[in-house]
Amino acid sequence: MRRKQKPQKLALLEVECATLNQELQETEARAHQGQKKSPEEVNQMVQAEMQKLRVEMASMKRDAEHYSRQVMFKFIPLFSLLQTHVFMHLVPYACSNQK
Repeated sequence: MRRKQKPQKLALLEVECATLNQELQETEARAHQGQKKSPEEVNQMVQAEMQKLRVEMASMKRDAEHYSRQVMFKFIPLFSLLQTHVFMHLVPYACSNQK
């Protein structure tokens, strides 16, 4: 997956999480309004929504951790290369100007 697509995927997952949270709140609101369902049915619906939300959040967490690891593994070599460049090219130049 391209670097540009990863933030987009993360944003989509955040929107999906927000949607699931909204659905859960709506389900709880319907339950409190005393619709024609027994307390057991309402409880089952709420528990199902909670489980769905837990699964989605766990998936988002895994995706975010994976994305973070990929970013880290891409930038560590670049940072190391930058350090080497600074050390080899700029430090000797700075030292020679002090004399």
